[in-house]
Amino acid sequence: MSEKKRFLDRILRFIGIEEDELAVAVEEESRMPLQEPPTSPPSQVAARPKHRPAEAAVDVVEPEPLQPFKVAVVQPQVFDDVQSIADRVKQLEPVVLSLEKADRETARRVLDFMSGTIYTLGGDIQRLNKNIFLLAPPGVEVDEHFHVPVKEEPE
Repeated sequence: MSEKKRFLDRILRFIGIEEDELAVAVEEESRMPLQEPPTSPPSQVAARPKHRPAEAAVDVVEPEPLQPFKVAVVQPQVFDDVQSIADRVKQLEPVVLSLEKADRETARRVLDFMSGTIYTLGGDIQRLNKNIFLLAPPGVEVDEHFHVPVKEEPE
């Protein structure tokens, strides 16, 4: 017995169909004569009202009203603010992160922490301006047309 046949037999037994039952069912179907639908004169067909088949029971699901989409705008000034920002992103809320008022070292630490958070969640960070970033959690798609290229300032 070939591997394929044994595999098929195991599947059929699992489903509850033995090979003999399957063969009998196929044989019975092949013995049944094909019945042609009764034909009626064209005048009778035109006179009959159109019959619609009974509609199957279908659950109609009403769409839920759209809830307003929230985007948080945060401007941390100290590193301790990073936990509340990460909590918002973990709740799948997009965040605009402005580091304009943070000192350089704090801004770097906040951005590093949020980069790790976004990476872990599978989201994305887009730079909108020199010190402004969009933290997009998974499920939020950012259109590349909104990406603003940042010109490097001479040091």
